[in-house]
Amino acid sequence: MKRWILCALAAAMPALAATAPRAAAPDVDLSGTWSISGDVQGVGVEETCTVVQQDAALSGSCDTSTGKYDLRGKLDGRTATFSHGGKYQGSDLTITFTGKVGADGTMTGTMDVDPFNATGSFSAKKGTAAKPAA
Repeated sequence: MKRWILCALAAAMPALAATAPRAAAPDVDLSGTWSISGDVQGVGVEETCTVVQQDAALSGSCDTSTGKYDLRGKLDGRTATFSHGGKYQGSDLTITFTGKVGADGTMTGTMDVDPFNATGSFSAKKGTAAKPAA
């Protein structure tokens, strides 16, 4: 009896796997070069980020006025959350962007800068490359 049950389960496994729900394809493709402009408590932010998207995972790099930093993040529907390192007046920081991609393809949202507990806003446009602020 046990052998029969095991055989039945083994035979059913491919059919069960074929009917398992699959992750939906992302709503947008963020792969490419993005020009980001923003403001954090009166400090201007200008950078160019190159994004690589694989399913909902985001990676890449951002060129800023203080150097080039690795980007990591995720996409949930039309909302992207990504972060990268940086420096401000000699101190290390992490900027986390949370933005929504609009119907026109631009992204707008907020920036959080740790460990300074500073917030700001940004807008980004795909396909353009801005020079980082000096």
